[in-house]
Amino acid sequence: MREYSCPSEGEEQAALYNMACAYARLQEIESGLLCIKGLLESGYDEYESLRSDKDLESLRASPEFEAVLGKYDNLATRLLGRKKRKTTEKKSWLDRW
Repeated sequence: MREYSCPSEGEEQAALYNMACAYARLQEIESGLLCIKGLLESGYDEYESLRSDKDLESLRASPEFEAVLGKYDNLATRLLGRKKRKTTEKKSWLDRW
């Protein structure tokens, strides 16, 4: 897969969320978690949606799921803020494809 540019951050997040759901339903846990990582790196912060969406059940069963979310959903990140990725910065989650 080559680097691409979505028209907006929201569209990129929607695509990553939907990809994570699809991979989770296919039981492709590693790929689903990779999409979740990309989603969180892009600034998505609706952690409760990730923790409650029925489509993501198989990902939540993985011990890595909370570790991935915990990297972003913690007190220090909330207090200090998250450093957003620059639009020109390479998307680390694309390296896997």
